[in-house]
Amino acid sequence: MPVATGILTLVSHWMTLVLKQHDIAAANALATQAKILVTLDEHAAARGEMKGEIANLKRWMEESVRQRQGIDGLRENMKELLRESWDMAGTTMMGSTSLSRSPSDASSKSSASFAIPATLRGASPKQPSTSRIPVTSTPVSPLSPSKPSLARN
Repeated sequence: MPVATGILTLVSHWMTLVLKQHDIAAANALATQAKILVTLDEHAAARGEMKGEIANLKRWMEESVRQRQGIDGLRENMKELLRESWDMAGTTMMGSTSLSRSPSDASSKSSASFAIPATLRGASPKQPSTSRIPVTSTPVSPLSPSKPSLARN
């Protein structure tokens, strides 16, 4: 029996070692899995943070677009107000005159050109150009006070 007991003890120790090795391998496998899960959790957290940052960025961009649309709307309102005020003041004409007269030449002409606002000509207020319409008259000699002259110094 002592031999059988020795063999049984030997098998028992051997089984204990195998089980310990198996436990160690299992523990290592569990640790590796735990590390992987922690890494995955960290990546998921990082992804979540990125998703949060992306969502914040989208909200910021949408707000910027709304603000820009508001600014564009204000700009259009200002343009409309300017058009309306220009239309109301359309009867006021601004002009420049250029007079030329030679006292020795009786056939000389005095000329004036008046600027007509673009809105009165039917043009868009976006085109600030004016057309010049020459107005001419025959000057009267300065020695003849009975007839008024358009050309004045």
